[in-house]
Amino acid sequence: ERIKSLNIEELNLSNSGLFEINNKIGEVRSLKSVNFSANDIRTLPSSFSQLQKLETLQLNRNINIDIAAVVAELIKLPESPKLEYKSTLQWDVRQNRKNEDLKFSVLKTIAAFLNSEGGTLIIGVEDDGNIFGLEQDLAILSKRSLDQFEQTIVHLICTYISANFMSLVTIRFETIDSKIVCAVDVRKSDEIVLMKGKDKKLELYIRAGNTSKPLIDTPEIVEFCLKRSKPSGESY
Repeated sequence: ERIKSLNIEELNLSNSGLFEINNKIGEVRSLKSVNFSANDIRTLPSSFSQLQKLETLQLNRNINIDIAAVVAELIKLPESPKLEYKSTLQWDVRQNRKNEDLKFSVLKTIAAFLNSEGGTLIIGVEDDGNIFGLEQDLAILSKRSLDQFEQTIVHLICTYISANFMSLVTIRFETIDSKIVCAVDVRKSDEIVLMKGKDKKLELYIRAGNTSKPLIDTPEIVEFCLKRSKPSGESY
């Protein structure tokens, strides 16, 4: 098979197309690049310019895309229902110390993505897209390793959400501008997801625009549950 390596910017991606590419990458973590076959291109009509799609199909080439470049492109986008940035996991930038309560902000986002349409959380990036990196978060871990950082996230999800949903979560690391960031790709759950808050009470979160919104009032919780339980296209 012939493989054409492309810079991600050459593909003329729409925002939705970029997310489609990122979702596929989330399935092949630990690789440095991902291949898209001609058949893949046919299923992504909104992602590629007509010229690029035609060239790929005519030459029957696979397209090889650098994974880190995709994350770099995502960071250029503002936060949205399917994209959120967190500067750190447990390092308090303002107080310049470890703050374990910050983990709940990450967990709320993951739970909200699970209850909505999925999304990508990038840790190590500030709200304005500036790359903060994981250096401070790694420094407070005993082993100071990416593996321990990943295991910390896994442990938090299993403890405060549920291990049952780990199959819907992919954690990967990319180096951008010499700084390491963590991308947490989350797919939509078929089940309603609850998480334990600071006071150990169960909480329900969904995405509302570019934020994670708690559902507190009984009517809105009931409405959400009814929408999630009814077959697609069926009204109530």
